[in-house]
Amino acid sequence: MPEAVESQPEQGWEIFVCDEWRARVLYEITGPHGPPYADGHVPCPVLLPPTFLVAHRTDPAAMGVPDAPVRLNAGNWCRWEAPVMSGEILERRTVVESVTTKRGGAGDLTFYQLATTYRRRMTRDVVARTSTTTIRTGVRQGRGGSGRHIEPPAEAVPVIEVTPSSREVVRYAAATGDFYEVHYDDAFARARGLPGTITHGLLKLAYLARAAVQWGGRGTFVRELSASYRGMDRVGAPFRVLARADEGAGDGPSRHLTLYGVSADGVVSTVGRAEIESNEGEDGQWLSD
Repeated sequence: MPEAVESQPEQGWEIFVCDEWRARVLYEITGPHGPPYADGHVPCPVLLPPTFLVAHRTDPAAMGVPDAPVRLNAGNWCRWEAPVMSGEILERRTVVESVTTKRGGAGDLTFYQLATTYRRRMTRDVVARTSTTTIRTGVRQGRGGSGRHIEPPAEAVPVIEVTPSSREVVRYAAATGDFYEVHYDDAFARARGLPGTITHGLLKLAYLARAAVQWGGRGTFVRELSASYRGMDRVGAPFRVLARADEGAGDGPSRHLTLYGVSADGVVSTVGRAEIESNEGEDGQWLSD
């Protein structure tokens, strides 16, 4: 019998491997821990971390997005249509949905909206969708902070506080392939007007996901997550996440939260939204649709 030939993806699609080692590093740095993201008995993830796919988007340069001189991440969004295990092999396709240039007081800002679809290889069922708004500008970046002094609302509940170390930031860069020097090269960051190295926006999104799971309790699955980055956070500085249940969210299996990432100075630097679900089976595993 002839040997089986592995099918090639359609034009515009590419193979994407959900590397187990990358997932393990992200769990070690940000969590979450416990079902459905870990079985609680052995150090082996059950599902991919909530932000795994959006953190591994296609190289923007390959999509015609300039790589210089200054890069900024304005926001991210991801939605899971089905659970995905670490080690699975998927297909993905990324497109540039829009390009918008805005003229600011110090120079032009060009916004690129990138959207990625992930699907299973055999069935072609869509398992996740993600999007990223990335900015290119020639303007030196600011000194950090949120720009406007915005404090979290009084009804928001503190959930977690973390202090990302330089080692964790470098490990995160290795696990996601985001080696932009402003995150680990102090001289490079200062040359762009920053007070020092800053935390990845997507790392802050991962902290928001961890807070959403912790707020929801055992068996909480993050169905959808988004964030806009209104300020920068220093590596080595504390970062807190507060959560507030949205009005009318109810106590059903699907709940909606607003999440606030707060800088060391008490100002909101990141605002996110999450849709979470609780559907834990007797064995502590997430129940598939």
